[in-house]
Amino acid sequence: MNILHICLSCFYIDNRNYQENELVRQNVTQNHNVVVIASTESHAERGETVYIEAGDYVGSDYARVVRLPYVNWLPKKLAAKLRFYVGLKKLLHELEPDIILFHGACAGEIHTVARYARLHANVKFYVDSHEDWNNSARNFLSRELLHKRFYGPLLRAALPQISKILCISTESMDFVADVYKIPRHRLEFFPLGGRPIPDVEYVERRTRTRLALGLNEQNILFVQSGKQTKRKKLIESLEAFAGWSNANARLIISGSIDDEIKTHAEALI
Repeated sequence: MNILHICLSCFYIDNRNYQENELVRQNVTQNHNVVVIASTESHAERGETVYIEAGDYVGSDYARVVRLPYVNWLPKKLAAKLRFYVGLKKLLHELEPDIILFHGACAGEIHTVARYARLHANVKFYVDSHEDWNNSARNFLSRELLHKRFYGPLLRAALPQISKILCISTESMDFVADVYKIPRHRLEFFPLGGRPIPDVEYVERRTRTRLALGLNEQNILFVQSGKQTKRKKLIESLEAFAGWSNANARLIISGSIDDEIKTHAEALI
């Protein structure tokens, strides 16, 4: 099948293990013809947002990746917020996808895909949602103007062409229902997954890692990973850990620490 992953309301980054990478990699492994249409938005090593060049290449997940530029009839900052791009309609007609998964429910280009799906009744059009109150609509303008009065109406207008809206968490389901006013029966819980490994390999990895970290069988290991922002509550984790009397416990932090909390976090560490 021709499977199209559209990452225009979020980022697609090579050599990572985000949901977008895992699903693309899995579809390639299943011998489908897979293409990713992505924005030029990316993340640098320390987690800050950067923009890379538009282009067409084979990505690290072994699928063709087409990065589209923002439209030039809007200021770039506004185009990046509304998420309008050059060339999506043409690509859809060239690629003739059987299945489309639109990653992220907040982008102006949802209407372009919905129009294509309306003209091609055989196409299965899915939208997944990562949006929740922790990462979206975090101030008045974003909530009332961008999400409630722009993204929401576009998503509702596309609903007749959408097979399912897949939400990665129950918090995301609440957000889509409450902010975008999508009926709950149209939402499906679609939790993030991974690739289970055989028990023998798991035990070998566990033993090797605990040995490298100097842990014995009595040690309890906690890991907090990812980009550590104020909302990830790293400070609270460190304070709770520091006040715990269990001498057998260990805490590992893996990932970049946001400048807003870095001084405080390093002092606690």
